[in-house]
Amino acid sequence: MKLYLLRHGETVLNQKKVYYGSTDCALTAVGEKQARSLRAPLADIPFDAVWVSPLSRAVKTAKLILGEDEKNLITDERLSEVAFGEWEGKSWQELEKEPLYQKWCDDWMRTRPPGGESFADMAQRVSAFYREEFLSFRGENVLIVSHHAVLRQLVMLLLDLEKDAFWRFSFAQGAYSVFDIHDGYAVFTGHNLPGSADGQS
Repeated sequence: MKLYLLRHGETVLNQKKVYYGSTDCALTAVGEKQARSLRAPLADIPFDAVWVSPLSRAVKTAKLILGEDEKNLITDERLSEVAFGEWEGKSWQELEKEPLYQKWCDDWMRTRPPGGESFADMAQRVSAFYREEFLSFRGENVLIVSHHAVLRQLVMLLLDLEKDAFWRFSFAQGAYSVFDIHDGYAVFTGHNLPGSADGQS
């Protein structure tokens, strides 16, 4: 199996450099161009499944890549980004003096923002998706379109890494990454591979 991992395109809240996960915001014009740039390199791949976060920025990215061929697109709530609760839409500068934010910085895996999720909560639901959907799937080519934290967690699972490796992977927008998987053994064969230079299909 070949697994393609892809982060959604740029949004307004990316531009503002604030925390956001569950906030459903649209792609910018740049984000749409990033998505369209990936249509050409992925166009000839017959995807047996396209799993997508239900948030509109991920769904729009997937649809811009797939064009008319959406028959295997499946949304799954477990691929949604970490929910930051009351911290949604706020920058680290706005939060840095809050005691809970300092605790979160010290123990990011287990500390929950007010009304939000911890990274452990996210890891648990992504792991459930991985066990219950992905590992049992039989197909040659799979695409997952999701969010930064979710993609990092999937890499952790694929490569059987410890939690401290979480921050060692960064997924660029307008790029895709590839794993070759044989008999349950995953090999990372390409990371942040670019789309077409002109942003067109």
